[in-house]
Amino acid sequence: MMRRNLLAGISMISLFLPSIASATEAAGPPMVELSSTLNFTAPDGSELSVTAGIYSVEQPTGMNLRLVAELALVTREILATTFTHEETLTAPLAFVVREKEQGDTVHLLFLLPDGKGFDAVGQADGVHTRGGNVHFRQKSQYTGVVMQQSRIQLDTDRQRRATMQGDITKREKELKELQQKAEEASDSDSLSVYLGALFGDDPGAGTTKPKMKLQRCDICKVLQKR
Repeated sequence: MMRRNLLAGISMISLFLPSIASATEAAGPPMVELSSTLNFTAPDGSELSVTAGIYSVEQPTGMNLRLVAELALVTREILATTFTHEETLTAPLAFVVREKEQGDTVHLLFLLPDGKGFDAVGQADGVHTRGGNVHFRQKSQYTGVVMQQSRIQLDTDRQRRATMQGDITKREKELKELQQKAEEASDSDSLSVYLGALFGDDPGAGTTKPKMKLQRCDICKVLQKR
């Protein structure tokens, strides 16, 4: 009975690992961070204010980009123009750049692996463009600093994914070691020590009433990391 309880507890810990791995393998839409409020153009031509924050970027249809706020789940659709790029991508990439000549003008760029890109022009809050929006030139502007920034973003994403994968591998190793120890603990005294450490009980007391003492075994270390 005690052995079954111990192995059941370890199995509960292992349930967390597939979800972490799935999140790493199935990366969601690319994310961008706006450091200040920006005014974009809505699909109907009106001015649309987008507050500072972290947004996922999607390209639902036509010439629009969709911004979904990370915390409030607020959705904004903004108008963009299209261009072509020559970057080698395996997934969509989104990032924000600021024009050198016009410090109040920013471009939210969304690049697809098929060579198509979208450019949504935004203005700093309180600044209004006269005579229409300003856009990058179709080809030359996307081969210099913009593409360099995209490569930096790609490198950052790769490093982040590698770190997450390393954490998953480490936790999987800890879980395997823990399962091996549990299988080797065949006598009741060893099982009592494991269960006592898990539930915070005195090994000799014969009870499993939960207590807040979670520093006494490998199982607890894994739980604390979660």
